[in-house]
Amino acid sequence: MNNSPKVRKETKDKILLIANELKYHPNFYARILKQKISKTIGLIIPDIKNPTFSEVVSGAEKKAKENGYEVLLAVSEFDKHKELEFVNLVTTNRVDGLLISSQYTKGFLKELSKIDMNREVPVVIMGKPPEDNIEKDFVYPDLEYGGYLAISHLIKLGHKRIGFLMGVAIEHLGLDRLNGYKKALEENGIDFDPSLIIKTGHNIEDGYCSAKKFLSISPRITAVFAFNDMLAISLIGGFNDIGIKVPYDIAVMGFDNISYGSYISPPLSTIEISNYETGIIAVERLCNRLKNPRSEYLHTVLKPKLIIRNSCGEK
Repeated sequence: MNNSPKVRKETKDKILLIANELKYHPNFYARILKQKISKTIGLIIPDIKNPTFSEVVSGAEKKAKENGYEVLLAVSEFDKHKELEFVNLVTTNRVDGLLISSQYTKGFLKELSKIDMNREVPVVIMGKPPEDNIEKDFVYPDLEYGGYLAISHLIKLGHKRIGFLMGVAIEHLGLDRLNGYKKALEENGIDFDPSLIIKTGHNIEDGYCSAKKFLSISPRITAVFAFNDMLAISLIGGFNDIGIKVPYDIAVMGFDNISYGSYISPPLSTIEISNYETGIIAVERLCNRLKNPRSEYLHTVLKPKLIIRNSCGEK
């Protein structure tokens, strides 16, 4: 049943034939108890509806299968208490390691240290560490640089009054983008105006409802940088329903480079942060930790890229 090379082919074929006739399947949990490994990785993400996290899952599953692991998925719905409950759940079910896309990294790490996991389970966090010297493996994009790229691009296109649709349901991610926004303004001699920042949630309807808010700003803005592509796409929908044409009346810049963005009208200019690659690298780090528990902890930072389409009037 374990495909042992010590068993002759003739014997193996006979046993598998009888097992098939009897509809026999090995007991998964008995195997775990005996071998003390489950060949399963736990993965906790905040939202399955957002393609950003779906791409992380896709990359993680691909790399996990290449390494002989299955993925047990849990969705926290941006609830920090659910994250901790899931940690207990997946470790109780004896996963070999844990991947967490946490939006509350600082508080989560503090609580994580209090949890009795019954046994030491390696953890890789897909998020920015609150401090540099934390002994955990981290994989995350440079969100501040991504914000800087987005605003620098809009400034090069001639925009000076640039709104920012800032998601506040997520602890630090909006602030990282905002810091990049401010840096690009400062480098180009443009004063930061806090009245151009509209704070919202992370749901797609939040972007749609923000369109009228941006149009009420005076003097009028000429461009909007959205927290993510889902908000940018729904914001474009909101502008269209009001009669404001993108990019002719106002430019819209996204963030994430989800696949939907290239199929809307106009195609969405955005910042790519390699979500699929994040999932792949996170599993690589976890597999390395499982093989080499005492190896050096790594904080891997992925550099975002500017994706130019047409929602800012580039073509």
